[in-house]
Amino acid sequence: MTESDLNSILAKCQEPKPRRYTAENATAEDIEILRNSVFEFEPGIIYWYESAHQTPWSLNQKWQRRKEVGADIDSFVQIVDLSRAGRPDAEARKFLKQVAADPKVAFCFVFTEKNLLINAAAKFVFSSVMQPGAYMVSKKQSTAIDLARQRLAATASPVDDQAKHLDSLLEHVNEITLGSCSITEDQILAAAEINEDYAQLLSGLLFMHEETENQKRNTTQPKVEPTAEPTNVTLNGKSCFLRKGKSLIKVALIDIIWFEALGDYVVIKTKKETFKIHMTMKKLEEKLPSERFVRIHRSFIIAIHKITELRQDEVEIFDEVLPVGSSFRENLLNKIEVL
Repeated sequence: MTESDLNSILAKCQEPKPRRYTAENATAEDIEILRNSVFEFEPGIIYWYESAHQTPWSLNQKWQRRKEVGADIDSFVQIVDLSRAGRPDAEARKFLKQVAADPKVAFCFVFTEKNLLINAAAKFVFSSVMQPGAYMVSKKQSTAIDLARQRLAATASPVDDQAKHLDSLLEHVNEITLGSCSITEDQILAAAEINEDYAQLLSGLLFMHEETENQKRNTTQPKVEPTAEPTNVTLNGKSCFLRKGKSLIKVALIDIIWFEALGDYVVIKTKKETFKIHMTMKKLEEKLPSERFVRIHRSFIIAIHKITELRQDEVEIFDEVLPVGSSFRENLLNKIEVL
C-alpha cells in the first residue's frame, strides 16, 4: 500500500466530533467510521486506527471488524495507530485484553507520533494487556510499518524443498563414491535458505570430496574441517559479513543497533538497512564481542553504546523502546557505566 492510499483510508477514520461512543449515542455514520478504522494494510498485515476515546462498545465494533478482515488469515501482524488516541480507562483496558488474546495476532507494532513520555505511557498500557515480547512501541508510523513488513517476511513459512532436492543429493553421494563432486559453496549457501540440516549435509559432502582428492593426490595438505553451519555471519572484530541474497555485505559493528529473534531467524537492524539471517540467538551471542553488545531479552541483543535511556524494564535506543527481561537486567547494569 502506498502512502497516498493509506492517507486516503485514514481520512475516512477521522471523527467529526470525537466522543465516548455507546450503543445509545452512536449514529450510523459513527459506526461506519469505527469500522473503517480497521483494514487490511497489506496481505498478512492488519491496520488498527484507534479513536480519541475508547469504550468497550467502540472497541467491540473494531474487534468485530478485525474478525471479518482476518477471517481467511491464519496469522497476521497488526499495526496499531495511536496518533490521536487518548489513554484508555480500566474498563477499556479490560476489553483490550480480550482483543489482545486473539491467537491469530502474531505481533503488534504500535506507534504514537508523539514524544517519549507518550511512548512510555503506551508501553505501560500494552504491558497490561499483552504478553512481553508480543508488541513493540515506536514513535513513528514509518518505523512501525517497516518493522511489520520485516516481521511478516521473517515469519513466513519457508518452502520445504528438501524432498525436491533429494535426487540432487543422491547424485552428489554417487559422485563422492566415484571420487568426484560438483557441489559448490554457493550451492551450500543457497541450500541454507531452505533447510539448515540439508545445507550441513552438503557441507559434509564437500568436505568428503576434498578429503578424497587429497588422498588421490597423496599430498600432505592439512585436513579441511567440515563447516559446522552455513556461513552467513563472519566476524573479524570491527565488522561482520552479512549475507543478503547471493552477496556477502560488510557491515561495521558500530553501525548495528540491535538484533531481534524471529523464530529460527535473526533480524539485524542497522542505521541504513535491515538484514535477516538464519541463526539462533544463542549462537549469535557467542559470536558477538561482549564489550560491544549485550542481551537484554530473550528476543533482543543491543549495541551497548547506542543506549540513550534505561528504565526499570525497558531501554530507549534510537527513539525505539525495547523490553528488558528481569533475568537480563543485572548483566545489562554491569555492562554500562553508572556514576
